[in-house]
Amino acid sequence: MKKIVAVAACLMSSAAFAGSVQGASGASDSVASSDLSVEVVKSNALLMQLVGEVAQLKKAEEDAGPNPHKFCYADGKPFSVGAKHNDQVCVKTGIQMSAPDKADMSDPLRWIPAKVAAQGHYD
Repeated sequence: MKKIVAVAACLMSSAAFAGSVQGASGASDSVASSDLSVEVVKSNALLMQLVGEVAQLKKAEEDAGPNPHKFCYADGKPFSVGAKHNDQVCVKTGIQMSAPDKADMSDPLRWIPAKVAAQGHYD
């Protein structure tokens, strides 16, 4: 995500630079404009590569299947923390921790009765 923002900023500055090059006069205009065009094409190629990588990551996450650390599941559908379904509420309880590699080692989310959730203590 940071790469995409950086590339977008680079593209915007390239476009601003292109505008200033167009305002200049002389033989160097065509050379500078040509160099700029090459840089813009390279930047666009990098941006397209990053967009493709993001799409692959999203697909890989979807293909990985259900994630009980991020969602409660009912009827094959994911529900986030706080969601209510059939008089139950999805809650995050138990041990909450993550590994140094950012892997979620917490207890999975779970459904509890709405009456218990309303009391606010459901360990």
